[in-house]
Order: sequence, then C-alpha cells, then structure tokens
Amino acid sequence: MKKVVCFLHKVPKNAEIGLAKLIADYYEALLNKKSFEAEKILDLIKACGYENYLSLN
Repeated sequence: MKKVVCFLHKVPKNAEIGLAKLIADYYEALLNKKSFEAEKILDLIKACGYENYLSLN
C-alpha cells in the first residue's frame, strides 16, 4: 500500500487521476492513524460525487 501511495504522489496532478490521488491520500491518512484527516478526505470524495465508485465502509 505504501508503494502505491508513494507512486501516486509522484504522478503529475491532473483531472484524469484526481480520484486515484484522493483515494491514495485517504489510505495514507488511515495508515498514519490520522483519522480526522482521513474523514475530511472521505467527505471530499463524497462531495465530488465519487461515493458510487467506492466501497469504503
């Protein structure tokens, strides 16, 4: 998981991979036990309408 997150941080920012980068940020926050930050990122994912593409419980 950490390798994927590291890779996604290196990829240039653009709209095509925006969701993937948000998800990586979400999981990175969870791995680092930053639950408040993870919840805020999850709120952003949901606000963008991506909750239908995810299975985050």
